[in-house]
Amino acid sequence: MSRWIKLFIDIQNNPLWQLKPFSEGQAWVDLLIVTTFDSGLLKTKNGTVLKLSRGECGYSQSLLSHRWGWSRGKVKRFLNLLESEKMIQQKIVSNTTIINILNYKTYQDRAINDTINDTINDTINDTINDTINDTLSRNKNKEIRNKNIIYPQNFLDFYNLYPKQVEKQRAYKAYLKAIKSATHEDIMQGLKKYIEEIDFKKTEKQYIKHPATWLNAGCWEDEYEINKQEEFDYENTPWNPYG
Repeated sequence: MSRWIKLFIDIQNNPLWQLKPFSEGQAWVDLLIVTTFDSGLLKTKNGTVLKLSRGECGYSQSLLSHRWGWSRGKVKRFLNLLESEKMIQQKIVSNTTIINILNYKTYQDRAINDTINDTINDTINDTINDTINDTLSRNKNKEIRNKNIIYPQNFLDFYNLYPKQVEKQRAYKAYLKAIKSATHEDIMQGLKKYIEEIDFKKTEKQYIKHPATWLNAGCWEDEYEINKQEEFDYENTPWNPYG
């Protein structure tokens, strides 16, 4: 019993398919891809328009050489081999070589293809639907995991102290990046100074940096303007009437 596989012509646009040089087997399949499925027209270099019948290929050896990454000599030897194996037939028409794929109609019969295509299309549609449903399910589970993410205590200490708590997940990614070049203690110490500056300057909340922005900019190393004047302790300071 013969078996069939469906090979989409779009495979020729796949980067893996375009790797050169082609193997002999790949070149043979590629020859089937560029063969005319229905009748068509071919315009030669000298301007002559030739009619291509079904199963004929209008690619010159020069074009196949470029397409496959081969020398023209190798292309010529390969085509001669296919012809000797009665897989193709080469004919010259108006100084142009036309390659005829033998038994092309037998294997590409419309009645057979219609039946195969109906079956394949149903299978493809089922596969696509299953893939879409699986993708939607994975995305939904991913959203749930993101909502239920467990953050380490060090990050929570930082985030809970930060005066503007927004974009928690982005802040967490920035924190993980920051602790590669600084310690948690350095970050917390810098944050406390930033908070002191905010209090000292009475910075409005809209102008406070987002936690991720603060971390990505390495702001724990910044110098902050804070009020270092200590209030006079009247109760514990001895009174000197002579000042």
